[in-house]
Amino acid sequence: MAQILEYAALLRHWSFGDLSSTLRRKLTLVDPNPIFAAAKLRWPDLEEAPFVDAVTRSLRLGDFQLIIAGDGIRSDTHAIAEHLNAQGGGLAQLALLEIQIWQTTSGNIIVMPTVPLRTEVLQQRVLVDLAGMPLYLETPEPISAPPADTMENVVDPDRVNRRGINRAFWQRFIDEVQFDHADQLAPRHGGDNWVRVPLPDPLGWLTAFRSTGSRAEVGLFLTFREEDGQALFDEFHNDIAELRGETGLDLVARLKSDRPFHAELGVFRPRSDFADEGQQLDWLCHAANRFVSLIRPRLSLMAEAAE
Repeated sequence: MAQILEYAALLRHWSFGDLSSTLRRKLTLVDPNPIFAAAKLRWPDLEEAPFVDAVTRSLRLGDFQLIIAGDGIRSDTHAIAEHLNAQGGGLAQLALLEIQIWQTTSGNIIVMPTVPLRTEVLQQRVLVDLAGMPLYLETPEPISAPPADTMENVVDPDRVNRRGINRAFWQRFIDEVQFDHADQLAPRHGGDNWVRVPLPDPLGWLTAFRSTGSRAEVGLFLTFREEDGQALFDEFHNDIAELRGETGLDLVARLKSDRPFHAELGVFRPRSDFADEGQQLDWLCHAANRFVSLIRPRLSLMAEAAE
């Protein structure tokens, strides 16, 4: 029971985009909106916009159907469920489902589900706006210049005349990249030969870049600074093998400085791996989508845990 309540608490802080992106990645689905696609098979007249709004509202309110199923429901489980139903604190439907399995003399298996506890809807008072959505305050993303050392990695001072060419390349990236995560905003130009892909706090953005010189690379990376950044970096670094498996990207952690703390987590490839700019662009679009789909759900969970 504790596990299903934990799942519900974590899911409550996901957005519709977080949920869709995770389903697409875990189930290798190709539909851009797999949840709506599955629902429309059952209800062909369903409209996408109201459906997405309804699911988003259910996520924010924690309006879930929680079902605990087993071949035997103990009496103490009944008591816990009754206690939770009496406490309130969120919209939910909690049900216990007992499944009895019988075998006939002919060898047939009979499965008999029974509901030993009546479902009760728990109500919660929520402040909403005129459109009926819970009030949510969002802090505008501060616009700040990238660190000087980051600029040195992506700017080639000997070829200032290539700025126009570089900007045209990144404009193509901005125009062509597609993100599975429904909440993801379009990238924005940063400086010469790099752009920022907006992300929620505390990361701020994902940097996509091309560099020249002794380390000519194409890549994407997250930046972590100071004490708070170190704690977040350590959490990602500890799970780096899992992150690589989920994305299919060869993620690398780079420690730039101990004091003050400065580190990067990203994927980097030599420019010599690519025959032309078209191959660079294709790889950047693919890697950016995978990176964003990996990071955003984790940021949602971290934000929930910090509350």
